[in-house]
Amino acid sequence: MSPSGDDGRIVTLRDISERVEVQTSLRKGSERLALDGPDARVGSWEWNFVAGTVQWSDQLYRIYGFEPRAFEPTYERYLSLVHPEDRAGIEAIHRKALADHQPFADIKRMHRADRVEILVRTDGEIILAADGTPLRMIGVSEDVSDYERTRALLAAGPRL
Repeated sequence: MSPSGDDGRIVTLRDISERVEVQTSLRKGSERLALDGPDARVGSWEWNFVAGTVQWSDQLYRIYGFEPRAFEPTYERYLSLVHPEDRAGIEAIHRKALADHQPFADIKRMHRADRVEILVRTDGEIILAADGTPLRMIGVSEDVSDYERTRALLAAGPRL
């Protein structure tokens, strides 16, 4: 009770909308990571800037020649798999996507765990908070090696 005899109350309000948005985005990302199956040539990934984590679907590990969950993926580990001649270009694509918040796509050479070179197509996008701050980069990556080899053979024409 206050000196004047009135009951007083203190009310504190906190805006948790951004936290709820981040949690919702994380849940949706986890659902997306579960969409690919063991026979698919497409894997999904998520780079969470808020948590500082990278997640790969089981199939993405397989595409890169690893057992699922064999290690905790990082951006640096991913870059180490990209062919050295393609690395700078891939980093530039990611920097541009972070700056302009536009979806991106690329095809790059990568080395699997067994050092076999593969071609991987990636489509990704930046997920933003309500204030425009990048929260996550998400995407799918597909081993297009067989497709590109077949396309090259067809382009060479029939051999008689």
